[in-house]
Amino acid sequence: MYCFIQYSGFVKSQNNDFKVTGSWENPNVTAMFLALTVPFFLYLLKRKNKKIILAGFVISISALLMLKCRAAFIGTIVSIIVFYSLEYRLADWAKNKKNNLSVKAFLVLSLIISVSACSYLYNSKKDSADGRKFIWKLSSVMAMEKPLTGYGYGSFEKEYNLFQANYIKKGNATPEELVNAGPVIMPHNELLLHAVEGGFIGVLLISLFFGSLLFTIRQKNKDNPENSEDKITKVPENSFFNLGYAGTISFIAMSMVNSTTQIIPLMCLLMIYAAMICSTTEPVSVFKGISFFKTDQFLIIFKACTISASSFLLYQVIILASADRQNKKAKLLKETGNYEQSWQILASLEPALKENSDYWQNYGHLYFKMQRFPEASVCFEKAKKFSSLPPVYLGSGKIYHKLKQYPHAVQEYETLVALYPSKFLYRMLLLEMYLKNKNIPNAISLAEEIIRLKPKIPSEKVGRYKSHCRALLIKLGVPKNIKKIQTQ
Repeated sequence: MYCFIQYSGFVKSQNNDFKVTGSWENPNVTAMFLALTVPFFLYLLKRKNKKIILAGFVISISALLMLKCRAAFIGTIVSIIVFYSLEYRLADWAKNKKNNLSVKAFLVLSLIISVSACSYLYNSKKDSADGRKFIWKLSSVMAMEKPLTGYGYGSFEKEYNLFQANYIKKGNATPEELVNAGPVIMPHNELLLHAVEGGFIGVLLISLFFGSLLFTIRQKNKDNPENSEDKITKVPENSFFNLGYAGTISFIAMSMVNSTTQIIPLMCLLMIYAAMICSTTEPVSVFKGISFFKTDQFLIIFKACTISASSFLLYQVIILASADRQNKKAKLLKETGNYEQSWQILASLEPALKENSDYWQNYGHLYFKMQRFPEASVCFEKAKKFSSLPPVYLGSGKIYHKLKQYPHAVQEYETLVALYPSKFLYRMLLLEMYLKNKNIPNAISLAEEIIRLKPKIPSEKVGRYKSHCRALLIKLGVPKNIKKIQTQ
């Protein structure tokens, strides 16, 4: 309903780039969450209050269409197929030799529909799809460089963006890749994320986790043979398992084309689905035959350790959440001009947020506002240890500019352009530093690049940038280049 209200214009979207986002800034979060609720609707449609459930289902599907998330479309289709395949035992139908011709016709039809659907989803947001392919390509190369242990968990954003920038600086990127390259936070594929951050060990762990849920279908089939006498009594339990299994498969399918395990609402639903699967299958005893693990003493110790560890982790999370809240408060104070009060808050937060890039950026911007550029530079250097997003290098470049350390500013802006090649502003900042550093050949070359570069979305600002570059080339005495560029 919230998506409907946004679509009608009564409530503003959380993101200016999207008309409908739901209650999150990224519409994918709301869309994938709604996609994961589809199995619940399918399960409930077989029971009471069918009209109310059907109305809710139609509303959810309509909201999904407004959110325009391809991963959510995939998750919805997969959950519907899996749920009804299990409900109507399509696997048993396909194994029956009498249905061979029907099965072949069904497979051909499914293939045609799948190819058409994939083509439509790809072309509906072709630039986004090509950008994702580029991310997967570089992520695969990164995974091969550290195949065993990876780069470390939590380091994808920093390591990938620097790797991509270095790839572009070397001239390895094609023109199409340059157009779609930009700052990346996640690889939009959970297996690749674990391959880059955790190497083979990480991929093995996530595969075992997903596999332990996927292969429960084999045990379920053994427990419920086709001709079982108590088949009728097991139908409700089977439907409950089918609900959990469809939701799990939907989650895994979306994990192959988007980031899922970092999104808390999706993980909560996955835990519910996993619990449904586990509650309807026989437990597997890891310590089978060892009597100690069956005693009350062991259970008490195990529960006590679990509660203690959970309490400690919760305490740590509360400390970080409180510090992050204070960091945001300091940022607001800085923006209203209360520099001294903002500085006092930030100074007290260092023990809790010393490994937080946003904290160091906030601290650096405060020093910048206070005209304390050396301290600001130190803060941004610390921020670069934990993040490689453009704002870090933009802030650092501006500080070096103020300090008149133009060679350092050039290095920061060159990295900035490599991080986001299609951003005209970053190229203009680099052009200014080339001129300040009296590097005329590079300035001419960059000005020509800016004139040639086609913006994703034409704007008046980009037109001014191009006009400025043309005037600069004339001033530098290269009018022939302008005529040649203008005809391209």
